Amino acid sequence: MRRRRAAREPAARETQRQQEIAAAKRDGTKRRRRHAIAYAMFTVAAVMAITHVFAHAGSVTVLAQGWQDLLLGWPMAGMIAISGAIVYGT
Repeated sequence: MRRRRAAREPAARETQRQQEIAAAKRDGTKRRRRHAIAYAMFTVAAVMAITHVFAHAGSVTVLAQGWQDLLLGWPMAGMIAISGAIVYGT
Protein backbone atom coordinates (compact mmCIF):
# COMPACT_ATOMS: atom_id res chain seq x y z
CA MET A 1 0.00 0.00 0.00
CA ARG A 2 2.77 2.40 0.89
CA ARG A 3 4.63 1.72 -2.36
CA ARG A 4 1.58 2.56 -4.49
CA ARG A 5 1.10 5.87 -2.69
CA ALA A 6 4.79 6.69 -3.02
CA ALA A 7 4.65 5.93 -6.73
CA ARG A 8 1.65 8.25 -7.26
CA GLU A 9 3.02 11.22 -5.32
CA PRO A 10 5.51 12.48 -7.94
CA ALA A 11 2.85 12.29 -10.64
CA ALA A 12 0.34 14.08 -8.44
CA ARG A 13 2.87 16.79 -7.58
CA GLU A 14 3.69 17.27 -11.26
CA THR A 15 0.00 17.56 -12.15
CA GLN A 16 -0.55 20.06 -9.36
CA ARG A 17 2.45 22.08 -10.53
CA GLN A 18 1.11 22.14 -14.10
CA GLN A 19 -2.28 23.33 -12.85
CA GLU A 20 -0.64 26.13 -10.84
CA ILE A 21 1.36 27.25 -13.88
CA ALA A 22 -1.77 27.26 -16.07
CA ALA A 23 -3.69 29.28 -13.46
CA ALA A 24 -0.87 31.84 -13.25
CA LYS A 25 -0.90 32.25 -17.03
CA ARG A 26 -4.67 32.79 -17.06
CA ASP A 27 -4.46 35.39 -14.31
CA GLY A 28 -1.71 37.24 -16.16
CA THR A 29 -3.74 37.28 -19.37
CA LYS A 30 -6.81 38.61 -17.60
CA ARG A 31 -4.76 41.29 -15.87
CA ARG A 32 -3.18 42.43 -19.13
CA ARG A 33 -6.60 42.54 -20.80
CA ARG A 34 -8.05 44.64 -17.96
CA HIS A 35 -5.08 47.00 -18.11
CA ALA A 36 -5.48 47.39 -21.88
CA ILE A 37 -9.18 48.21 -21.45
CA ALA A 38 -8.33 50.71 -18.71
CA TYR A 39 -5.69 52.42 -20.87
CA ALA A 40 -8.21 52.65 -23.72
CA MET A 41 -10.72 54.26 -21.35
CA PHE A 42 -8.10 56.76 -20.14
CA THR A 43 -7.32 57.63 -23.77
CA VAL A 44 -11.00 58.18 -24.59
CA ALA A 45 -11.36 60.37 -21.49
CA ALA A 46 -8.34 62.47 -22.50
CA VAL A 47 -9.67 62.90 -26.04
CA MET A 48 -13.05 63.95 -24.64
CA ALA A 49 -11.44 66.50 -22.35
CA ILE A 50 -9.35 67.96 -25.18
CA THR A 51 -12.39 68.08 -27.48
CA HIS A 52 -14.26 69.92 -24.72
CA VAL A 53 -11.53 72.54 -24.52
CA PHE A 54 -11.62 73.05 -28.30
CA ALA A 55 -15.42 73.24 -28.24
CA HIS A 56 -15.31 76.04 -25.68
CA ALA A 57 -12.68 77.81 -27.76
CA GLY A 58 -15.25 77.83 -30.58
CA SER A 59 -13.18 75.97 -33.14
CA VAL A 60 -15.19 72.72 -33.05
CA THR A 61 -18.97 72.39 -33.09
CA VAL A 62 -20.25 68.83 -33.27
CA LEU A 63 -23.66 68.99 -31.57
CA ALA A 64 -25.96 71.56 -30.03
CA GLN A 65 -24.30 73.35 -27.11
CA GLY A 66 -26.29 71.56 -24.37
CA TRP A 67 -25.67 68.06 -25.76
CA GLN A 68 -22.08 68.91 -26.52
CA ASP A 69 -21.46 69.93 -22.91
CA LEU A 70 -23.12 66.77 -21.65
CA LEU A 71 -21.56 64.25 -24.05
CA LEU A 72 -18.16 65.83 -24.65
CA GLY A 73 -17.78 67.66 -21.38
CA TRP A 74 -15.73 67.27 -18.25
CA PRO A 75 -18.34 65.17 -16.39
CA MET A 76 -18.36 62.43 -19.03
CA ALA A 77 -14.56 62.50 -19.37
CA GLY A 78 -14.27 62.27 -15.58
CA MET A 79 -16.69 59.36 -15.38
CA ILE A 80 -14.83 57.45 -18.07
CA ALA A 81 -11.50 58.11 -16.34
CA ILE A 82 -12.89 56.93 -12.99
CA SER A 83 -14.35 53.83 -14.65
CA GLY A 84 -10.96 53.14 -16.21
CA ALA A 85 -9.31 53.45 -12.80
CA ILE A 86 -11.80 50.99 -11.35
CA VAL A 87 -11.18 48.52 -14.18
CA TYR A 88 -7.44 48.91 -13.76
CA GLY A 89 -7.62 48.33 -10.02
CA THR A 90 -9.74 45.16 -10.10
